[in-house]
Parts: sequence; C-alpha cells; structure tokens
Amino acid sequence: MAAFFANVTTQRAMVGPLLQAHVTHELVQLLGQGKSPDRRKILVGTLKAVENLAFNDGGNAIAIELSATKRIADAVGSTLAYFWEDVTRTGAGALLALAGSEDGKKQIHAYAVPLLARLVQFDIPQNGIAAGALRRSSSASGEDGEGGGAGGGGGGEQYDEDEFGAARSTKNNAASAIRVAAEYPPALEQVCVCVCVCV
Repeated sequence: MAAFFANVTTQRAMVGPLLQAHVTHELVQLLGQGKSPDRRKILVGTLKAVENLAFNDGGNAIAIELSATKRIADAVGSTLAYFWEDVTRTGAGALLALAGSEDGKKQIHAYAVPLLARLVQFDIPQNGIAAGALRRSSSASGEDGEGGGAGGGGGGEQYDEDEFGAARSTKNNAASAIRVAAEYPPALEQVCVCVCVCV
C-alpha cells in the first residue's frame, strides 16, 4: 500500500483527490508501525508519499496538523542503527517538503533539528562494514555470506555507487531541510547548537 501511494502521489492530478480522501492521515499512521517484517519498505513508501503530498500547500497543512514532522523524526531516528540509507534519504526529503511552510519550520525546530544534524553527517564509509554485514547476513548466498571482505579488503562488495549516491542524497536533503528551517530564527539557533555538539 505504501509503495502504491508513493507512486500515485507523483501525479499532480491525484494529489487533490488523495487529500480529500484523508490519505495523509493513513500515511502518518503507517509511520508508527513498529515491528513489521516489511518495516523498511513501508517506511520508504510512506515517507515518499508524505513528501509528495507535503509539497502541496494543502497537503503540507494537513501533514503539519497531524504532527507528521515528529512522526517522521521518530520513525527515521529509530532506524539509524540499521543503516537504511533509503529510509534516511526519504525521511530527510519528507522533512524538506514539510519545511516549506512556516508551521513546518516551527515543527522541524521542535522535533527534527537534532536528527537532521546527524543526517548531514551520514556517511557510508563509516557505516559500510555494518551495512555490508547486514546485507550479507540477510542474503542466502553461499560461503561469502560472512567474514570475507568485512575487514576492508573487498571495498567493491561493501559499497556500490547506489549506496554512495544514497548517502549524498541523504546529506543533501538534510542540509536543504536545515537551510529552509533555519529561516525560522529559533531553528537557526538550534541548528548551530546541534552542529557544534555533533562535530
């Protein structure tokens, strides 16, 4: 369902009917789904759909009213240990879309600046060993499933160009969200504090 809405919300003609059908409410509820085995796919589709809807003024207002910023920050923050680059990228993108309104900037100040400050520093090479280990442990491949290349010898197997691109996109989305949110003066002060703490 989340993937369907991620696709259909890219069509401008569908945004109005989807907002009238209260789809945003259902999507925000999906962000709180905890232990689903498909959590990663659900989050990526849901975050992308919320992002698409939030670029619309009406969709942005509805998402803000539903505290989507807090829900997104909680959902993405709870997955950082898994190195799900697609989740961090789409989460930062959704926060960027929400930052397009004054109320969105205020909610980002209230709930999401610390997360965005971390995402700006999100780096695949630092996380690559764990990410590679997670990928290998979840695959059903033969003898290379564990151990080989984890020490840094098989760099080509650990990170591919898509992962580097995902990390760059995460950083770019997070930096853009911070830049836009910083137009709200209290958020700017908080960004300065968070960046100093993170560095």
